[in-house]
Amino acid sequence: MNGTENTPGLEAFATRAAAARRAHAALEKAGGLISLTEIAERWGVGKQTVRNHYERREGFPEPVATHGRTDLWLTAEIEHWRATPRRRGRPPKSPAT
Repeated sequence: MNGTENTPGLEAFATRAAAARRAHAALEKAGGLISLTEIAERWGVGKQTVRNHYERREGFPEPVATHGRTDLWLTAEIEHWRATPRRRGRPPKSPAT
């Protein structure tokens, strides 16, 4: 063996590792991931309040990943949504058709 037999496998591994490093850097730049429970704790509200925002409020970010049964959001997207002014109260009802 001269060591070149594994080169394609090593090159593929190096490519995947570089992509993972770039993805990790982008995730860190976005503030990482945050769960519904962590959002509720950060905002000082109950988990159901956050769940209601997710289910009923227009523009609430979609989860970007899951870990087990836990949805995860980009922290930067959640903080941006929270900081964006919006009308208070219940969202308008959809017109009946």
